[in-house]
Amino acid sequence: MTERNGAIGLRHLGARATLLETGDGDSLENINTTILNDGCLCYVTEIAGYYILDRASVADAVGDVVIAPAAGPGRWFFLVSATAAGYWAQVNLIQTPGSVTIGTQSQWENPPSGGGSQYDIVSPGPDFFTLDVGTGLLTYSGPSGKAFLVTVNAAAANEDAAASVSIEVVASLGTDVGTSGDIFGASRARTPATQNFEVALSSTVILTLNDGSIIRPIFRNLSTTDDISVERLTMVVTDVI
Repeated sequence: MTERNGAIGLRHLGARATLLETGDGDSLENINTTILNDGCLCYVTEIAGYYILDRASVADAVGDVVIAPAAGPGRWFFLVSATAAGYWAQVNLIQTPGSVTIGTQSQWENPPSGGGSQYDIVSPGPDFFTLDVGTGLLTYSGPSGKAFLVTVNAAAANEDAAASVSIEVVASLGTDVGTSGDIFGASRARTPATQNFEVALSSTVILTLNDGSIIRPIFRNLSTTDDISVERLTMVVTDVI
């Protein structure tokens, strides 16, 4: 209740001209956060955007996204801007050899990696997301507890001419990897017994992300063969609020 009823000046600061400059009294970085309320807001003219203070955070400073104050606890997190396009990112699988398959049967596994697999990312900045280009895992850097809509579109094919194959895909924070249970929102498709016949999958779920959360598309092979290859894969992450 103390912070809820705190003085306006401790919950919504006057605008600062610049973002980073420890010796500049008119920069966000130079604000001493010792007496400020958790959730305090500050507008920064330089980027035409608001930042919010998380007093408990000890996250690493990240560009324009996470700002460590020169004095006092917590971190400033970018919240919203009149010029930035918001919190979103698109991950694309841009190269994968046919030999990379979803082989583990009846178990959720990470997206294709190794053997020349490569991913890229499209994101407007500030840099809320960092992509591992070799594995397709996407790390979020931003305010904790924020909800995101995550859509995974994929195409999978059967490399075995003699068998019909079934596969599922969904977005996950990784806790499901290695498990075998059903996941709400997963998309399932089955190919005919035709070699290299592609089927499309599309899944959309809402995930709540914390600073440092790692998002990834995961697959489950529901067949008795390991001859399922991922031909195309795109994951789009957009903030809900």
